[in-house]
Amino acid sequence: MTATHRTGTPTQTTAPKAASEWSLLRRFYDGWVRPWRAALLLSLVLVPLVAICGVLQPKLLGQAIDRALTHADGLELGGLALAVLAVVVLEYLLGALQVYLATRVGYDGVAALRRDVFKNVLGQRSAFFDRHPTGQLLSRTTSDLEALGESLSLGAVGIVTDLVRLVAVVGTMLWLSPRLTLVAFAVLPLVLWIVDRFRRRLRELSTAIRQRMGELNGFLQEHLGGVELVQQNGAERRTRADFDRLSGATLETFRRWNLYDALLYATMDGVTGICIGLVVGYGGGLVATLVITPGLLIAFVEYTQRALVPIRELSGKYATLQQSFSALERIFGLLDTIAVPDTGAALRPNERPSGRIAFRDVRFTYPGTERLAADGVTLDIAPGQVVAIVGSTGAGKTTLGRLLTRTYDGYTGSITLDGHEVRDLDAAWLRAHVVSVPQDVYLFRGSLRFNVTMGDETLSESAIESALDLVGLREAVAALPGGLDGDVGERGSRLSVGQAQLVALARAMCRRPAVLLLDEATASVDGATDALIQQALQRIFAATTVLVVAHRLSTIRRANLIVVVEAGRIVERGTHEELLAGGGRYAALLEAQEASLMAPSAPE
Repeated sequence: MTATHRTGTPTQTTAPKAASEWSLLRRFYDGWVRPWRAALLLSLVLVPLVAICGVLQPKLLGQAIDRALTHADGLELGGLALAVLAVVVLEYLLGALQVYLATRVGYDGVAALRRDVFKNVLGQRSAFFDRHPTGQLLSRTTSDLEALGESLSLGAVGIVTDLVRLVAVVGTMLWLSPRLTLVAFAVLPLVLWIVDRFRRRLRELSTAIRQRMGELNGFLQEHLGGVELVQQNGAERRTRADFDRLSGATLETFRRWNLYDALLYATMDGVTGICIGLVVGYGGGLVATLVITPGLLIAFVEYTQRALVPIRELSGKYATLQQSFSALERIFGLLDTIAVPDTGAALRPNERPSGRIAFRDVRFTYPGTERLAADGVTLDIAPGQVVAIVGSTGAGKTTLGRLLTRTYDGYTGSITLDGHEVRDLDAAWLRAHVVSVPQDVYLFRGSLRFNVTMGDETLSESAIESALDLVGLREAVAALPGGLDGDVGERGSRLSVGQAQLVALARAMCRRPAVLLLDEATASVDGATDALIQQALQRIFAATTVLVVAHRLSTIRRANLIVVVEAGRIVERGTHEELLAGGGRYAALLEAQEASLMAPSAPE
């Protein structure tokens, strides 16, 4: 069932209890393996053929021994030896083909599942990423999925193979000697009980391993991404200690899993020896009384080993399969985290919006909090107008833009774009016309062209050049090694802070937005770079409707309307001159900013 915050934001949908193994396998098959069912079916058809080859070998070997003891001629013994060789070769050829098909189906299914997982994560809203650290998502889309390929295909299909082999061997043993078969498997109930107990514990530990690995990956991703900050604050020792703690907990869980796995195999080896001893002890008496032949006894020893191997392998494959089940539970839990769906008709108007925006008594609370981030906001923005939102940190300035782009849903009241309620608009269409430039600029490793176009091959060269000209980046591009096709480095490391911000602006303007949401942050750049950015903003302001969270005085003064926000409410609105003359909250903010700019810097 989908949980809902009081603002209406859906959250993760999860099953109330752990899913059964069968349901996990069935869902994986129905969703991602079915397209390759022909190869899977052929793999399963080969299973009984491999099993028949397996049960023929001890029978032929026993016949050869009995013929040798009765002084059969060499031609007959040679024929039996060739028959054994032929059956062995056929078993290995058919077995190799069966394993290849099963493995291929598993990897193809996992590849399809990986695509769907990434698609699902990519479609989530910001509230989802607030709850799920990047490292944990990385763990689920990499290590969890890697655990599925070979282990799930060979595990699930391998279990079927082992069961068929076990049935074939036991059936043959019952046909040859029911009494000796009962002796051979006298301890079977105890074996099955042991396997079941170990299976349950191994699954619990497998789930714990996945959780530990997710925490460890999250820690590594976070601290490697912020390694400079760690070094600058002298936090290396604490970071190493935290890593050692997480790594130690993960290692301890692996050790416990390995202990149970080793004990399981050791137990099965001991049981195998006991069963063979019972067969030899009881069967030897039958040979002495001429009830069975020596060849049949030797064949029975081989059959006993062959029967216990599937049981032992079954337990080992169960241990491996538990990791797959744990991984599937985590992955399906991620897939069941449903992105906020489009409501209403999911409108995609044919016309390009003019940029007229209206907020009417909008209220919104972020998931997991109680304080209103938007509290009765009412605001009209005309096409082509530049509206600056100012206020203290945490006042709710950025919230209005997030609601307008449906980065977060669940507001009450009304937000319209050209008269269309945004919650009724298709999210992809909305974001194609209402483009956001966040405060933290993010550049991908690759060419400058990719970072401007985001891989959109429909953008023409003229559109790219126009965007570069608009933000004043043409000369800087020409000076870069490789120009527009040059590599910007890891997260844009080969660009200055100012150039990266201009690239982010060019990226937005390439899409010719009807509305630009701009969280302007230029405090960290030098004066010359800031001047270039301000010139770019001036040209952008003349080209589109702009809703800007303003930090710089120069940006605020150029706005057609200034809105002052405090505690999610609009407390003042007007032009720069009007608000300054009013001597209210805006004037106080402006005075504080000017005082901070005029404060003497610390001596070097």
